[in-house]
Amino acid sequence: MLYDNDVKGYKTGCVSDIPFQQTTELSEELSENMELLRSMTMSVSKWNSLLSKTSKKRNVTKSIPSMSTDAKVKLAVCRPHTIGAASGIPGMTPAAIVILLKHVKYKHHNTT
Repeated sequence: MLYDNDVKGYKTGCVSDIPFQQTTELSEELSENMELLRSMTMSVSKWNSLLSKTSKKRNVTKSIPSMSTDAKVKLAVCRPHTIGAASGIPGMTPAAIVILLKHVKYKHHNTT
């Protein structure tokens, strides 16, 4: 998902190898996560059901090891009932939302 200007900047020498490689890796990871988001189509009621099941459990965020402590604290304090509500929490990063989505998807597959 690199833009033409990113590649042009690298080819002309304006961007060095390491930043270009990091950008390429992040771009690939972003594309994968976007595909994950697109693949997780469920009704609002289904999302609410899945999130309410996980948010009612005590310390549910402890079972998400890859999430930052800051994001875990924010989720524990706010206890959102939807992904939209979680993404609206000030300071929640897109990466934390993707991790939460993966966690919900994993829990969904294990409960059905």
